[in-house]
Amino acid sequence: MSPGDRVPPGKAPSQARRLYADRGYDHDTHRRLVRTMAVTPHIAHHDTPR
Repeated sequence: MSPGDRVPPGKAPSQARRLYADRGYDHDTHRRLVRTMAVTPHIAHHDTPR
């Protein structure tokens, strides 16, 4: 990396707090994975009306 390619210091990128997903991801495995990353999953359940 050359000196001209450096990014100036600043605020680190923030992590998402919420994840919105469709019914295709309605599974406990996906919900647990998202929660381990301290993100709140908002995933529609398969049995809810569209």
